[in-house]
Amino acid sequence: MKRRKFLIALGVVPPLLFSSCKKDEPNPPTIFTGYVIDENDKPVEGTGFQFGGVTGGFNAKVTFNVETVTDAKGYYYLEAVITKETGDVIFKPTDGDRKYPDGFYKRLCLVNGFYQKEIPWIPNKKNEFNFKIVKR
Repeated sequence: MKRRKFLIALGVVPPLLFSSCKKDEPNPPTIFTGYVIDENDKPVEGTGFQFGGVTGGFNAKVTFNVETVTDAKGYYYLEAVITKETGDVIFKPTDGDRKYPDGFYKRLCLVNGFYQKEIPWIPNKKNEFNFKIVKR
């Protein structure tokens, strides 16, 4: 009798264990938000931002790409899910409405630090970066 209960338990318990495992859930979105101001601390409308990803390798394909420009209050918001296929990811400001000359990136800095091409950010979290456009 004990042996039969043990064998039955072997047949029942493994399916219970597997059914309690979570299926592959999608990653939470990565969010970029913040504002852009000028030298006089006034909001700058029309500054662009891009957040995108591609697969790795020679025949890289775009896995996601979102773009936006700052609104009248200088705010921007980007949100996307970084897929498992994504190998390389980029977040960068762009000259959205082409108001600035070619040296746009040299005129941009973080409000609390200098602009770097590779801004450190955290995937699957909310990231806030505030920028200031300055003369150089």
